[in-house]
Amino acid sequence: MRLPQDMIHALCYGGRGGSGGYIRYLNGVLGTPAGPSGVRVSLVCSPSLPEELGPLDPAVRVITVPSLKNAISAQLWERMQFSRFVRELRPDVLFYASGSLGSFPGGVPVVAACHNLLYFDDKEYRKYRYSKVWWRNLRRMRSRHRALYPKAAGIIFSSPYSQELAVRQVPGIRRWTVIPNGVEADFLADSPTPTIDRPPRNLLYVSTVNMYKHQWNVVKAIKQLRESTGVDYQLWLAGSADELGRRALQRVLERERASTFTHWMGEVSHDTMPSLHRKADIFVFASSCEASSITLLEAMASGLPVACSNRTGLPDVLRDAGEYFDPEDSTQIASAVARLCADGVMRRQCAERAMRYARQHTWSRCAEKTFDFLRDVAVSTRENRTT
Repeated sequence: MRLPQDMIHALCYGGRGGSGGYIRYLNGVLGTPAGPSGVRVSLVCSPSLPEELGPLDPAVRVITVPSLKNAISAQLWERMQFSRFVRELRPDVLFYASGSLGSFPGGVPVVAACHNLLYFDDKEYRKYRYSKVWWRNLRRMRSRHRALYPKAAGIIFSSPYSQELAVRQVPGIRRWTVIPNGVEADFLADSPTPTIDRPPRNLLYVSTVNMYKHQWNVVKAIKQLRESTGVDYQLWLAGSADELGRRALQRVLERERASTFTHWMGEVSHDTMPSLHRKADIFVFASSCEASSITLLEAMASGLPVACSNRTGLPDVLRDAGEYFDPEDSTQIASAVARLCADGVMRRQCAERAMRYARQHTWSRCAEKTFDFLRDVAVSTRENRTT
């Protein structure tokens, strides 16, 4: 059925799901009734993805495809049937929310959200060269996306840094916008963490364990801090691991004999994250390759003072509400944490600023701007065809 002339149909391809950050992004964009009038949204995904996402805006039409249940059948379906599937739905714009660009069905403008800076950051990309499997797959995806981004009708970036890096590395990107991520209301605290005025002991780092997250450097930093101060600091790590990250972290845990003060919890349910944050004294985030970070926003919203990496798009988010360090220098990490631990006034000021900044990042605003951009791309494409 054709829509009225002033209505556009946005088809969002959710695929088989992805990382926790992607799930939170997709749920944030599609889970709030913030789409502008004049946009009809359909989500195409695997049968299991709606369960991961939770409640969506009732106006979103969910179309599940059994072939997306596993990787092999999904690849075959995407390669052989997806373009025909899209043409039958006749959307005005196709949105790859994961940022992983697939096919470009003829006549349908394509928009992608950029989440993965490994496609554009040469230094971080080279960290994977020691694994043949990772290097081969990442090199293939990197080449593909560098070739496809200029063909897209629009790219959505989550920070000024990610936009500047991608546009500099990939000439020919035609149209883009910067739309910051949001944070869930469950994380929004009314006041700084309850332990804000007590001497800090418990440090929390939430993130997947991989080569650009540097959990091992945080472990070494906390050991330095324990030895130099005599304080019984405890480090809590939450997040699953890829094989390279797991090996790197385990080597340092064993070499530094860090099991007495480092508690690696593995993957933690997202539902329990707000309470986990409220039990911590300081949040540490040591990533060196982030377009932006929903995880950082969640810590800020929770009222935690933050010691943060000075790389990539993170200062765009945290601004002047934390202490910064080089994530590849354990001494700098230790110094940044020590400054927060030593100054209670600074901890409270940083936590209060961070909470205030985090409240500016709502999923309703992100969703509204996202659908506005999709609508603009669809309308301009439609107008170009009639001239």
